[in-house]
Amino acid sequence: LTALLAGALGIDECREGWRTAYLVQVALAERRVLLRIDEASYLSKDTLGVLRDMQGDGDATWALQMSGNLAFKDRILELQPELLSRSGRIVEFDAMTSAESRKFAQDLHPRLKVTDPALLDKVQNDWVHGNARRWAQLLKALVDISPNGKSAFNKTQVETAHRAVARPETPVKKKPGQR
Repeated sequence: LTALLAGALGIDECREGWRTAYLVQVALAERRVLLRIDEASYLSKDTLGVLRDMQGDGDATWALQMSGNLAFKDRILELQPELLSRSGRIVEFDAMTSAESRKFAQDLHPRLKVTDPALLDKVQNDWVHGNARRWAQLLKALVDISPNGKSAFNKTQVETAHRAVARPETPVKKKPGQR
């Protein structure tokens, strides 16, 4: 994380990691910055600790915004509770309901608008669970399967795309000399 921040701030990375972290802190103190971290629920305890230390005693001139899945706040509380005390506001969003999720999918592409709603609900309940990124992955797979169509996606296309994105096939390793 420190190396990424150093690069974004134009700081050459030092051999000693602590020195790079110090230079990042100084650079952040000299400017007004909003550091936004998406998928923060996947950060390690050490990385969260670095963020906590960089925030200092609350006199930092930069703001930190983190977002993650529904368990994000609980994970932060478990790993680095002091980090939440440095947050000005915590906003939590519920996952989309099935109806909201279907409407979101239908708004993504005209062909999803005319696809059987029961089929979309099945994918929603089996795999998507209100996750917008999963709908986008499914749509990409559907368009790859049937790029030029104008009608609704059919059951076979949806099931094939769903299998492709939900459980990607592991490539078969060939033995040396095998074609």
